[in-house]
Amino acid sequence: MIRTIKTFVVVAIAVTSLIGCASTASYKERTITDAVAPTTQNISWPAVNVETEVEIGQSMISRSRKTVTPAVNLENDLVHAGKYSDNYDYMLTIPSGKLIAAGSAANGIFFKSDAKVLFQYRSTKNETNQPPEQLVGGIYVPNNSADLQEVYWIWGDFPPSQASSEQHAGAVITKSVHEVSSPTSFVRELVYSGVIENSLSVLYREFLNDMARPAFSQDLKSDLAKDAVIGYKNARFKVYEATNTKIRYIVLNPLE
Repeated sequence: MIRTIKTFVVVAIAVTSLIGCASTASYKERTITDAVAPTTQNISWPAVNVETEVEIGQSMISRSRKTVTPAVNLENDLVHAGKYSDNYDYMLTIPSGKLIAAGSAANGIFFKSDAKVLFQYRSTKNETNQPPEQLVGGIYVPNNSADLQEVYWIWGDFPPSQASSEQHAGAVITKSVHEVSSPTSFVRELVYSGVIENSLSVLYREFLNDMARPAFSQDLKSDLAKDAVIGYKNARFKVYEATNTKIRYIVLNPLE
């Protein structure tokens, strides 16, 4: 039944476009033309000369290189209703969560949901509704912030570059990134381990590539009675307060 309905509408769109009449469907077709290339980010934390406080087991100073692709966080489940044909409406449901850039068009980016995007036909003639089917889909975000975002989906028997979309005004999204594995990725950090009398304990560790486990670690101890400024691998930080629960400090120079 679903394929029959869909085939009929696709044929109808083709025929009506030839004779100059509009389709009864409320959505439109978009072509995904390009992939979204990952980018590299170099990050140092925290900022130099800014007082910072962390607890035992937390990173005090870090430097990282990450390979990321754009993403958005969908704050709430999105439910969109539209017109499919004279006899059927449709409902598209996109669960909340992170949507990752899957492709682009000339004027925007397609952010794909990895969760179950459900599409359901709903009869306008009191017939039995079709069961929902799971499709690839998500949100299309125009480059021009003044334009409305769109929901999109890809029919199961259509090529992955052929998307259907419709404007949706209610999506609440925030910008994010999705980290991808890369041989150039790394994290270096100093982790606060506590203090005994005036002996400050800090753990240095490095994560490489997929960062599943530390590639290198070293326990460091410093005597605060001699100097409140601690140094390691070009990093310098001044300790204002150190207890067995937290440390308060400023970074004078970041990790190399």
